[in-house]
Amino acid sequence: MSESVKSLNEIVDKLHEMDNVFKFGEKMIPVIEAFVSFITDFIPFIEQVSGSIEDSRSKIPEASNQLNKVTDATELAMTEVLDKIDEISAILGELTDSINELVVRRVSADNLLSELYAELGENEKAKILVKQIIEQMDVSLTLELMKNKVNNIMSSTDQITMSLQVQDITAQQLAAVNHLIISVQQKLGGLLSAVGSTGINVNEELKQEKLPNVHFDANASYNPTSKQQEDVDSIIHNEKASQEEIDKLFS
Repeated sequence: MSESVKSLNEIVDKLHEMDNVFKFGEKMIPVIEAFVSFITDFIPFIEQVSGSIEDSRSKIPEASNQLNKVTDATELAMTEVLDKIDEISAILGELTDSINELVVRRVSADNLLSELYAELGENEKAKILVKQIIEQMDVSLTLELMKNKVNNIMSSTDQITMSLQVQDITAQQLAAVNHLIISVQQKLGGLLSAVGSTGINVNEELKQEKLPNVHFDANASYNPTSKQQEDVDSIIHNEKASQEEIDKLFS
């Protein structure tokens, strides 16, 4: 009899436990219904966000392409400018050589006229004419001024060449921006893949850009001094530069 009572008591306890579970379930049903309702309302928002991400991501390749075009056009224009500066520098160098040659010839002519003056003896009229010729040929000041002007122009062209390193800085920074844009596209692609794995409608037919295998300095800045250029010129003129030596110039 005692065993039967014990079994009945256990059954009653189990029934009480089941009753408690059902009561807890009844309390949780509104919470679960609210959560399901929230998820149902949230899915359209996620789909809208995914659409915005897709739209932004689809425009990234075009932005990257435009940046590449800007960089290429800038490099081409600067190359043409540098070529013209080289031509001007060559002409100025030839002009300087011509001025130096004129100075040498003028000195030689002065010496010849001085000898002629000494050979004229008592012919005063001839001596006067020789003096006038010497005075008319005295263009030393003019030649010196011309030489200074040429040197000033050459200094200006050198400064222009140094200033054009801004173009290279621009190209470096554009490359950094392009790299960042493509990285963002890849991250957005990963996000879309994650959203798509949840079953939410996402369009995956988008071009996937690859990061360009190029070297660039995202912190490139303008250096108005000529020391780096002088170091480069020294290495090129003295011996073939190693990669280590080149890297030191920009460290």
